[in-house]
Amino acid sequence: MVPQATVASTRQAADLAGARPIIPLIETPRGVIDALAIAEAAALKSRALGAGGCFAIHPSQVEVLNRVFMPSDQALREAREIIALAEKMSLSGGAIALHDQKMIDAPIVARARVVLAVGRRFKGASSSPPEAGNKT
Repeated sequence: MVPQATVASTRQAADLAGARPIIPLIETPRGVIDALAIAEAAALKSRALGAGGCFAIHPSQVEVLNRVFMPSDQALREAREIIALAEKMSLSGGAIALHDQKMIDAPIVARARVVLAVGRRFKGASSSPPEAGNKT
């Protein structure tokens, strides 16, 4: 088994090398199927370290993982505001703007686009498998 510190430092190295914000890291599943609290704690830690998702090894984990990795309403709202501000600045010839006293430039706008894309992917996602005979 790989020590957790090695895993964390590997993720941090990938993060610093530019894997984020454009290409999120995907966490590997834990072997514990029925301990959803453990799966959620691991997913929250992975998200804090920069992971953008996690594979599930059992359908019972899907709801927990969706909840952890789905952008919040606030994150989606902020991403829309950032993109709108960037488009407004672009039309006026500017490249940098301020949003809530934070500098907004190309990497921040790219991250906002990723947040919106993830939000669109989660929209309408079901945590339960389709019913038998339902081809959706």
